[in-house]
Amino acid sequence: MRNKGFLTLLLIATVATNLSTARAASDEDVIAEMAKLLTNPPPSWVHGGNICSGTFVGVTCNTAGRITKLNLTNMRLTGLLTPLLSSLTCLVFIDLKGNSLSGARPSLSVLSYLTHLKVANFPVGAGIRPVKVGDGGGNFPPRGWRGEAPIG
Repeated sequence: MRNKGFLTLLLIATVATNLSTARAASDEDVIAEMAKLLTNPPPSWVHGGNICSGTFVGVTCNTAGRITKLNLTNMRLTGLLTPLLSSLTCLVFIDLKGNSLSGARPSLSVLSYLTHLKVANFPVGAGIRPVKVGDGGGNFPPRGWRGEAPIG
């Protein structure tokens, strides 16, 4: 009987641990991952800290501390684009043009607030061709849509 209680407690602890590690990536996690995957990340991204402090180049946040704008225009960044980009669920504006980014294309269909997307001037074969951007329900373009969206 005593072993049964111990096994139940062990099972509950294991499930709780797995649920806590399966959480969605925070905005800080996304920026940290991007900094790791870029060969030349903006210097303000390398040391971490409060991403909404106003010191993180290209990052704008709302009053709730969530990233709403990622403007990396013509920063000549090279490296991989993280699939975690889709975790920035408050994102309204993304401008990645003028960089040499490659990698798996993030799913942008869950970004229900996204109204502005620019990814022009990516190198041929970069693999960055968002094909599904919408309001989370698969509707394209989402309400208020502006900007360029290369559909491939």
